[in-house]
Amino acid sequence: MLPLKKIVCFFFVHALVLSAFAQDEQEMKPIVPSRFQFKANVAIPSLVGNKALRASFRGVYEGTANLQLRLFNGVYLGAHGSYTGFKISPEKIANLNSECRTAGAGLNLGYEKFSMPRVMWYVNFASGYNWINYFRVQCPDSIAPELHHLAWSYRPSAGFCYYSDDNFSLGLSVAYTFLMNEFDPTSICLDKFKAYKKDDSKGYTNYFSIGVTLNFNLRKDMFNGNGSSESDGEEDN
Repeated sequence: MLPLKKIVCFFFVHALVLSAFAQDEQEMKPIVPSRFQFKANVAIPSLVGNKALRASFRGVYEGTANLQLRLFNGVYLGAHGSYTGFKISPEKIANLNSECRTAGAGLNLGYEKFSMPRVMWYVNFASGYNWINYFRVQCPDSIAPELHHLAWSYRPSAGFCYYSDDNFSLGLSVAYTFLMNEFDPTSICLDKFKAYKKDDSKGYTNYFSIGVTLNFNLRKDMFNGNGSSESDGEEDN
């Protein structure tokens, strides 16, 4: 039920943001996005996949960075990097401080659409390769833990941003990550601290996340020291 509550909260906050700025929209000049953009997202992940993983870890942080190129009519292609952290929950396994950190990189394809002069909605589909690493694992000397794994991931996401000026916008995003890795608690000796069923290890490491998005239009004037400029109705190259 936690992901559902987060979705409701996401759209509730969106409604508050739009209502706060709706009266000013008529007086604002529409934003024309630049050809190159940089998006950064910070979120907290909630595990919804592999049962053994959910019974052991909790999401701590997720950070993504995306450099994208606008192709045509709101369609863009991007390259991204991500870093996600999970930690043993003390409510689930006491006296253990193991961590799982995942670094990933890949490509993504998306679409953007303005619903108001300064409110932009977007959808995105990303795919990449991930390096999964475990830290602070406690195993007997006779057991060699499996600390490193590799896996593909697929990540659909959606969100909105509000432009405070021509080059910067802030918003919210929601995403679901399919990480194609089956977590096995015995590989890092968690079965020495908690009882698991055999079927608990079935299923991929999937998680849901809601976070804050920062979007930057990489216009030429940003690098020429001119700061924010007024959109002239033509896309910046």
